[in-house]
Amino acid sequence: MKVTVLGLWHLGCVTAACTARHFEVVGLDFDASTVARLNGGHAPISEPGLDDLIKEGLAAGRLRFTADTGEACSQADILWVAFDTPVDDDDRADVESVLAQVRRCVPLLPKGALILVSSQLPVGSCRILEDEFGPAGYRFACSPENLRLGAAIGIFSNADRIIAGYRDDRTKAQLTELFGPFTKQVVWMRPESAEMTKHAINSFLALSITFMNEIACLCERTGADAREVEKGLKTESRIGPKAYLSPGSALAGGTLARDVVACISLGDRLAEPLDIFPAIKRSNDRHRGWALRKLLQYFRKPPAEPIALLGLTYKPGTNTLRRSSAVELARALHDRGFRVAAHDPSLQSLPAELAHITLCPDEAALVRGAAALVVCTEWPQFRQRTDWPALIASMRGKVVIDATRFLAAQISALPGLAYFNVGFGAPPAPAPKAPITTSPSPETMPAGTGKLSGIGVIITGANQGLGLEIARHFAREGAHLAVCARDEARLADATAGLRALAAPGQRIFSRRCDVSSPADVQAFTAAAISELGSVQVLVNNAGIYGPKGPSESVDWDEWKRAMEINLYGVLLPCRALIPHLKAQGRGKIINLSGGGATSPMPLISAYAASKAAVVRLTETLAGELASHHIDVNAVAPGALNTRLLDEVLQAGPESVGEAFYKKAIKQKETGGTSPDLAANLCVYLASSESDGITGRLISAQWDLWKDLAAHKEALAKSDIYTLRRIVPEDRGQKWS
Repeated sequence: MKVTVLGLWHLGCVTAACTARHFEVVGLDFDASTVARLNGGHAPISEPGLDDLIKEGLAAGRLRFTADTGEACSQADILWVAFDTPVDDDDRADVESVLAQVRRCVPLLPKGALILVSSQLPVGSCRILEDEFGPAGYRFACSPENLRLGAAIGIFSNADRIIAGYRDDRTKAQLTELFGPFTKQVVWMRPESAEMTKHAINSFLALSITFMNEIACLCERTGADAREVEKGLKTESRIGPKAYLSPGSALAGGTLARDVVACISLGDRLAEPLDIFPAIKRSNDRHRGWALRKLLQYFRKPPAEPIALLGLTYKPGTNTLRRSSAVELARALHDRGFRVAAHDPSLQSLPAELAHITLCPDEAALVRGAAALVVCTEWPQFRQRTDWPALIASMRGKVVIDATRFLAAQISALPGLAYFNVGFGAPPAPAPKAPITTSPSPETMPAGTGKLSGIGVIITGANQGLGLEIARHFAREGAHLAVCARDEARLADATAGLRALAAPGQRIFSRRCDVSSPADVQAFTAAAISELGSVQVLVNNAGIYGPKGPSESVDWDEWKRAMEINLYGVLLPCRALIPHLKAQGRGKIINLSGGGATSPMPLISAYAASKAAVVRLTETLAGELASHHIDVNAVAPGALNTRLLDEVLQAGPESVGEAFYKKAIKQKETGGTSPDLAANLCVYLASSESDGITGRLISAQWDLWKDLAAHKEALAKSDIYTLRRIVPEDRGQKWS
């Protein structure tokens, strides 16, 4: 049997070299330099034992390489398609580039030849080729690749089983002969099932990895150890010890993620709603930034010393940099002003596009004087070193990011070391009494110099109006911001403006969120904490007027919707963030109230009722959270000229009442209350100046809030700035 292997990168080189032990093989690639290198016995990539195996095949006369399509295809019984399917930065496969190469070869094959596709292509690819070339007598089959970088030759040569999709008995007989030397078990199925099996296997592995990494994130926040949880899972008989359930880095390289994206695209094309596959991608994309977030959490501005990356390749045993998570981290750090150094035993030089990375000759040179060390590629020789305590001692900073605890045996117990790994965090600490603002060391000084410098803040409804003005004030005061709103377009514009205000190192994160949706709020809050590192302040600003008109006749669904956004939309973010604030032993919650909280608003009952409820909720939460040093206050911003005022004017006097309508017209003409007042009050309540002031409804326009710090003790003992029932004695009367 004569076999031509098409595509000579990692998959193709391993396939050609292993197959040449048993059959006559021609390797075909259209890159002449690759072919020349291979004919000299050298693969274009690093894989243990591959060069020796290629040289063995060349010497035996069973293996040769060419860039001549006619020479390679004219006598082939099987064309084995083994391209490493390229993927873009969003894990989308370039399917057409592979199909184009196949189309270039098939007409030059003998009639009746078999084309065996092992490249990662979406389900249906074999059918496309069959429709084109089947009438001319060509046959197609699918056997999905099972390449394991770093152990590829052993896995290929001694496969536990091979998946094979075929149409007819002749094809099955040829594949039986081809696969016989490599496995005792071939799982037979139709080509579409074989293609889908590859999608399913890789997606399931990706699901397992992202599942465990999300469990690990919860472990970090609760004092649990994800490695101990892993043991509990793998000793469960329904799961087993080989499950992909080890906490650590995100999927990299594109291999698994490519099939996840393929399934998402397939669902879109078939209009089949899918939930799990998009969730896998979202979760993994978020986790890809874990190491970067840890570094940004620790270093509020780039240190003078470099961040040291231990390993650069996609995985150990290869020199492949394509889709390497270490390379992605290096670029992200460089973009933020960090210096980056790296060492990898398989690399003596770097391509021009990675010129921002200083390549070091060994581990000692890498870590000497470094601000932090990040373990990226787990080469065995790194762990074989026994002098890591001495190497760590030579660092300028004592920070190690080690996602999988690769070096834990030697360094985890070193005194003074900040050692970060996925899925292990200290138990929640007792509530400290220190104020929110601290005095960090020069190496970890937060960006900016304002009252809120370095503090993480969530602001809802921040895409326009008062919410955006509050966000601007907080940005100018140096806060790291996570902002949300329902209108994505407005939110994107607002975010761009906030980033323009931010200082270097100041983080601005935004995401669409419906504050009345528990799922949206939980997801946004988790993402905010992850992006900012920690959150100390929550500003609940999102709100709507709701329906206008007599309470008995307004649209009931609209009335409920106003309550959901104005009231549920305050409590849900509080519920999501309070556990985080409690774990820190400190925090601030600021709820925006309004005129409806302190006086009736005829014909706008949903707004009035919900805003009054917000104030009482504020007082209630303040009582619940006082022992945790979490201050909760409400702000009455005054009569602002925002979209809410425009809604009143548009509704007209028949809907909002003549008196309220005339008041709105006057407000529009005079300009209303400046939003700066409410924004400045929110800054004050978020800062350490207001520590201990809690459970109050404070008017930005009428109350002398700048002097409240001098009256904290008296305020705490009184009902000033609270909602309360007025009795006759309060008005100088005695009715009994």
